[in-house]
Amino acid sequence: MPEELINDKKEELSGSEAIFGFCGWLTSRNEQTIMSASNDAAPIADLIEIFCETNKLTEPRKDWGKNLIHPPKAVLVV
Repeated sequence: MPEELINDKKEELSGSEAIFGFCGWLTSRNEQTIMSASNDAAPIADLIEIFCETNKLTEPRKDWGKNLIHPPKAVLVV
């Protein structure tokens, strides 16, 4: 990755800051990002890697998935 794309920030983003920042970046791109159980995960994994490298985020810890809780299926309220 080109060095000019790397942020020169002072401290690491919190988890919530990183999630909001990543989603904001995805929605500001001209290219469409498709994520679902029936689509190839490689393109989104590549975007996650770019975002993490650009923001100098640490690698996931060993067994990080054991600390992850998925929320129940989302219900859209309109």
